[in-house]
Amino acid sequence: MENETRELKITKTFSRKISANYGQSVDFGTVISTTIHVRNAEELRRESAKVFEQAKQLTLADIDANREYLENALLPYDKQQR
Repeated sequence: MENETRELKITKTFSRKISANYGQSVDFGTVISTTIHVRNAEELRRESAKVFEQAKQLTLADIDANREYLENALLPYDKQQR
């Protein structure tokens, strides 16, 4: 019974909002759903943490890849005109 595994579907979400003056903001987020096989609660916590970390790293990579856009898009309107 101890070695019996359970198949579970988990979904983890990580999101960040990048905001600037004048209420401008850009939302970034990643949702990962996957099926895992676990034997106990500790394995479930470990696998859940791994999936959450993947979602976090993908979101942060998206933010980093869009840094130039963010710097330009979130500038105050008067500075965009120059």
